[in-house]
Amino acid sequence: MGQKQDIETILSNIKTILTDNLSSKLIAITTDKSNDITLPNIDSNAYALQSLQNKIVMNYNPFIFYGIQNINNQSVGARISEELEVFIIICFYDSNNDLDENTVSKRAFRYLRALREIFEEHWADILTYGKIYIDSLIPIELSLMNSNQNHRAVGVNLKIAIV
Repeated sequence: MGQKQDIETILSNIKTILTDNLSSKLIAITTDKSNDITLPNIDSNAYALQSLQNKIVMNYNPFIFYGIQNINNQSVGARISEELEVFIIICFYDSNNDLDENTVSKRAFRYLRALREIFEEHWADILTYGKIYIDSLIPIELSLMNSNQNHRAVGVNLKIAIV
């Protein structure tokens, strides 16, 4: 029998999927677009789970902030189903040094594409049974406390139904 599916296991699986696949996906998207816009790789130490209190993570460009946004439980007798909403957000510096003002937005859209494609390709690696829905989050400007850098954030929200 496999490992029990719980929040900790699911979040661990999500981080593993990202650390194993994101770098190659970013390279593939950059190659596909074949222009001067680059997507910096995300260091394996640049992940913040559930809180941005770890100021070290904010020193990375880019970094990933992920965690549980919502939990819904439903039960019928002894049978309980659980629906988790997990956010995965890539935060990166907006240096304002880009010659083309659309470069930052294009970079955000490409990071979004990378996240969507990775979870579309690897959804079965997150949990052994259940359903997953992927929603894109609108790219936003982000102000971080104790930082003088302008940031952008883009991500996905995974709705994971565990039966």
